[in-house]
Amino acid sequence: MAVPGVNLAGYLDAGLGLGEAARQVGGALEAAGALVAPLVLTHASAPPGGAPRTVRGEPVHDTTLVCTTPEGMPAARDELGASAFEGRRVIGLWWWEVHGLPGRWARSFDGVDEVWTGSRFVADVLGAVAPVPVVAMPLPVAPPLVGEVGRAALGLPREGFLFGFVFDHASGFARKNPLGLIEAFTRAFPADGRGSEHLVVKAGGGERHPEEHAALLVAAAAHPRVHVLEGHLPAAQKNALIAALDCYVSLHRSEGFGLTIAEAMLLGVPVVATDFGGSRDLVTPFTGWPVDWRAQAIGPGQAPYPPEGTWAAPDVEHAAAVLREVRGSPEEPARRAARAREEVGREHAPAAAGAAMVARLATLAGLPVGAGGTVAALDLAAAQRRVRAGPQTTARPGARGAARHASCARAAPYTTHQRLVDEELLRAAQPRRARACAGLRPGRAGRRAAPDA
Repeated sequence: MAVPGVNLAGYLDAGLGLGEAARQVGGALEAAGALVAPLVLTHASAPPGGAPRTVRGEPVHDTTLVCTTPEGMPAARDELGASAFEGRRVIGLWWWEVHGLPGRWARSFDGVDEVWTGSRFVADVLGAVAPVPVVAMPLPVAPPLVGEVGRAALGLPREGFLFGFVFDHASGFARKNPLGLIEAFTRAFPADGRGSEHLVVKAGGGERHPEEHAALLVAAAAHPRVHVLEGHLPAAQKNALIAALDCYVSLHRSEGFGLTIAEAMLLGVPVVATDFGGSRDLVTPFTGWPVDWRAQAIGPGQAPYPPEGTWAAPDVEHAAAVLREVRGSPEEPARRAARAREEVGREHAPAAAGAAMVARLATLAGLPVGAGGTVAALDLAAAQRRVRAGPQTTARPGARGAARHASCARAAPYTTHQRLVDEELLRAAQPRRARACAGLRPGRAGRRAAPDA
């Protein structure tokens, strides 16, 4: 198969989930044989971290892949300049975590030929408003490298059962919801009890968000077995911390994917997570413990998320019951963790994800993607997975206290779901020659248009 090159734009030096996702994508593309030109973007609220690159590459390839959010596209264009976009096929590898996209971001789609997402949740949200194709692409997650460092050196309790969570304030304090996690732990294992359970919350970037970090410290201080670890950890030490846990818990209000959840699964750590957002692709009753939730308006003060948008309010009582269940039955957590490790290792392996991305790029470029230079057989896997999984509804069926919605609101996820199934079927079935000869799209004169797919 001919392998196209890619200009990869992203926060490649940033110690954030967005930066790690971009680094993982770059590694997977290179593992699949693609030539990658790194275009480093600056993230104002994130410290350097991960695998820093000292030299920004030049946009030498026909395709530019921008790993950011819809909000970040204008800044990416300004920072990289027109040469990275004009006359090239532009793909946005975008992340977004809630139902509802601010109307002011509609112009982010300008000049973008296609959008990739790392989860079905993000594909459903963006697919409802996108004027271009939206494709759910498997996100590569490399097996985490674990540093040789013990509990004491990491600041962890030397003994006892460890629940834990890792987040950065720059990713959104309310969305990550560490206060809800502390409340659930406190209900499950009261402070006046004599249990050996501990909760460890690793919080990065607190110095840039002093009020929120202070609230976290106050909540933790009310329970003698809740510990807040501060500051930046190199990736290998962060992975060692996760590997030392007996259970990883994310009571998020939403996730675009859930990278630390996937990393915990690859490390064989049992996972408890809110049953909402991109993490639903990872956490099922067979691979972890999904936590019930109810729909909640985001409300003001949570920029960049729109006040009228919705996310999840995890059921704290259900979460507390789940934590007690995990603590009380070592056999079942081990069984689910083993299955999670196998599934994530298979479906998100860099080689597999890189091959899927390269095949898509080759199709868009009109290159042969089958053995011997022939057109590959119809691949209906994406549509098949979506049909089997069903739509991502606004509230989990059966969730305690789920709000009732108007009939049109209830129907919206199903109509979006059907649209995306139809698009995936059309992408698989449309002859390659017709796609490659589609020509310029109306209104895009002077640029090479991506073939309709």
